[in-house]
Amino acid sequence: MIDLLPMQRSILFVSCCLAISACTVPHSRFAHLLRENPTLDDAAPQDPTPQDPPGESPQDPDGPAADAEERELSSDWVVGLYYDHSGIGIGNPRRWDGLCITPYQSDAERFRGINITGWSPKEHALGRMEGLAIGLRPNADSVDGASLGLFASIAGARMSGLQIGGLATVSGGSLEGVGVGGLAVVSQGSMDGLHVGGLAAVSGGDVNGVHIGGAAAVVQGTSTGATIGGLASVVQGSMTGIQVGGLAVVSQSSLTGLNVAGFAVVGQGAIEGINVGGLAVAGQTEVLGLSAATMSVSMGDPEWGDFDVSEPYRFPETSATGVMLAGYSVQASEIEGLSIAGIMNRADRLRGIGVGAYNAISGKQTGLTVGLVNHADELDGVQIGLLNHVPSNPAWLRWLPFVNASW
Repeated sequence: MIDLLPMQRSILFVSCCLAISACTVPHSRFAHLLRENPTLDDAAPQDPTPQDPPGESPQDPDGPAADAEERELSSDWVVGLYYDHSGIGIGNPRRWDGLCITPYQSDAERFRGINITGWSPKEHALGRMEGLAIGLRPNADSVDGASLGLFASIAGARMSGLQIGGLATVSGGSLEGVGVGGLAVVSQGSMDGLHVGGLAAVSGGDVNGVHIGGAAAVVQGTSTGATIGGLASVVQGSMTGIQVGGLAVVSQSSLTGLNVAGFAVVGQGAIEGINVGGLAVAGQTEVLGLSAATMSVSMGDPEWGDFDVSEPYRFPETSATGVMLAGYSVQASEIEGLSIAGIMNRADRLRGIGVGAYNAISGKQTGLTVGLVNHADELDGVQIGLLNHVPSNPAWLRWLPFVNASW
């Protein structure tokens, strides 16, 4: 029987515990313990560094896989009263049905119900939102329902329902329903419904409905309904309905309906309906209906002082049909209907009634002209004015005062 002193018994007990630990603790953990205890590290032999199997790279505990795992865990948490992602909660769940308050939203997939968000730092922090989203900047790939943002309401793909942003409402795709932005409402796709931007309403596609911009209403496709811009309404396609611009209404195609602008109504195609321009109504092909301007109703790009009737009108195959009222001039290759101009009616052919100080018809006039000076290369009707000229008449009837007539 060995009689050990108390200190010796203590040393023996610690040695036995370390021996047991060496057999039960994994190598990496045991090495960690040894590193924390230099005395044991010096006393114990070092195991060689384990080699990775051929063809495999060392695993970095802080690498992308660990980051992805950390993101997945951090982006799916919630506290509250709920079962199977349904109920009332606070957190950042991946999917949710019910009411959820999300202080910081990222990597969410689908919310259905009411989502109150603080901030969403990513471009599209939520995949699909169905219901009501409220926050500083509600942000989802698609929104069906209502989105109310203090700064902005944003969707990466499409919006449908009621969308209001304090500064802007922005959709990377289509926008359907009501869209309102304090500064702008913008869609890269089509827009259907009512859209109001404090400064601008901009669509990258077609617009059907009411499109209002405080400064400008811009449509890169066609517009059907009402397009109203405080300064300008600009459409690259055709415009049908009501078009109003504080300064200008411009279409790179046709305009049909009521077109009103403080400065000019301009169309690259036909302009049809009621067309009122503060200074001008100008088209490249034809104008039909009632057109009125303080300066000019003209087709093509005419010169203001084109009084020379020895040459045809410079823009053939253009026409003005209906009632044309202009303070300065009405000009087209063919004028048909009632044309009243303060200074000049200029055309190759006139069929109807032309009233102006100078009625210059470089081709055939069929109907009546009234003015100070009237000219028509051919006359099938009546000229009334101080001086009337018809070169095709017999010599003694070519220049007549007051009245000239030919049938």
